[in-house]
Amino acid sequence: MDTTRVGDTANAASEREESAAEIDGRSLRRIRNREKVIDSYLELVAAGNRSPSIDDLAKYSGISFRSIYRYFDAPADLVGAAAERAMEMFGRDLAVPDEGIGPLDERIERLVDQRLALYRRSMPYVTAARTAHGDDETIINLFAQLRRTLIEQLGRHFATEFEALDDEARRARQIGIYFGFLHDSLRMLHDLYPEDDVTIRAILIDHVTRHLT
Repeated sequence: MDTTRVGDTANAASEREESAAEIDGRSLRRIRNREKVIDSYLELVAAGNRSPSIDDLAKYSGISFRSIYRYFDAPADLVGAAAERAMEMFGRDLAVPDEGIGPLDERIERLVDQRLALYRRSMPYVTAARTAHGDDETIINLFAQLRRTLIEQLGRHFATEFEALDDEARRARQIGIYFGFLHDSLRMLHDLYPEDDVTIRAILIDHVTRHLT
């Protein structure tokens, strides 16, 4: 038996394993750094920077300018990835507790509380997306998806009240309720009644009630 050849084969196998481990390590590091850049973008937005530059991100994350461009071909790709991450973050806020269950007044209150929580959590990100990236296709599509989700949710949550209406009347009431919770509508209420959550909540409860009774 040629022990030299056996030894060479074993060495080659060992080198391949080391190479694979090195590649896996680089891939894992790339994934982690890419995630760190996305998280840094959202943290800067939450802190008030509506459109963080690549330089901002490099300084904040500790990842080099050049590396960031290796992870994202263009700033628009980063914005899209950050927007998708933000949507994932807000996932739990999109659900109305006990959707469609209980008396009307309780369902209205749960809806109002859910939409106010969603507004507070998403406000800095929505403002940044609309101000700095409102014409970005990914942002436009995500907002359209969110709009459909929230309107369809109204249909399920108030199915009992809507079932007697024809399609046109039902759609009109869903849209009417939805408009009361638009970002601009809620921002206006908070501007008119700063630090008065009780009044804001009461106004929104009345708004929804008028569209359902």
